[in-house]
Amino acid sequence: MYAEKTVAWAVSGDDIDFAKMREEKTTVYFSVTEGNLKKYGPLMNLFFTQAIRLNSKVIPEQGGHCPDGTLRYKYQLGLLMDELAIMGRIESMETAPALTRGAGLRFFLIFQGKDQIRDIYGENAANGIMKAIHNEIVFAPGDIKLAEEYSRRLGNTTVRVHNQSLNRQKHQVGAQGQTDSYSEQPRALMLPQEVNELPYDKQLIFIQGTKTTPPLKILARKIFFYEEEVFKARANMPPPPLPVGDATKIDALTVPVRTIEAKVAVADPKPMQAEQRQRWNPKEKAADAVPAKPDAAEPVDEPDPEPTPVQADDTLETM
Repeated sequence: MYAEKTVAWAVSGDDIDFAKMREEKTTVYFSVTEGNLKKYGPLMNLFFTQAIRLNSKVIPEQGGHCPDGTLRYKYQLGLLMDELAIMGRIESMETAPALTRGAGLRFFLIFQGKDQIRDIYGENAANGIMKAIHNEIVFAPGDIKLAEEYSRRLGNTTVRVHNQSLNRQKHQVGAQGQTDSYSEQPRALMLPQEVNELPYDKQLIFIQGTKTTPPLKILARKIFFYEEEVFKARANMPPPPLPVGDATKIDALTVPVRTIEAKVAVADPKPMQAEQRQRWNPKEKAADAVPAKPDAAEPVDEPDPEPTPVQADDTLETM
């Protein structure tokens, strides 16, 4: 992925300072087309990992003040992470939703189902992530196990049940007496099959309680942006000006890592192996020195006699 010229161009420099996201109002969009979500998942993983780590080191109260006396880190940072499972396992996410609140980080996680997160992070880590999220919006899950989980979270309600009994004698046609009774019985606020079959325009909202507000469980109607005037007006807004890089530099960013050229031939290792055996095995060297008896049918060339070594004269010659 990083060998692609467009990716190399994108990561060759930066005009976004993650460390200043809590100092200045900043909006960053990481846009990936649907067909490239899985391909660029690791790059999104790296993007959010750096954003989380650089903005969770110092809490606002310890980050100093501006000349006007206000806190240096005066803004909170919201991370909207759509299709979280596509990015793979983000190690900092295992503890970030619970431990970075004091630093001013807020997380908005969007995924298809809790089973996706449990498969990636494991049962315990995934449950820890989801427990740290205080507000949850649920559409029709399409999975009976998840529907049972949400049904239990909704709890029970009390319903009044009508019971009717008839009294009559044996072989008697018609009832002599009728007794009506009513009893109150618990019933799931929404049965699992009812949760699983939520209409397209309905959603469940779970809100945890705070010191001043009670916990809430809401069955609500979805908001569609094309039906709301405020969102329709925003949909027609022109995009803000964006910095554009020099596309002519793309070709110079990526070069071949290694060029293979056949300039030399591979040497035959057998002569070198024979020489090494002679050096390290004197017996084999002596055996090789004994000439074999020649066959009568083949002429044998007599080896030349070795020259007699001349002994050096130790007498000094006077000049």
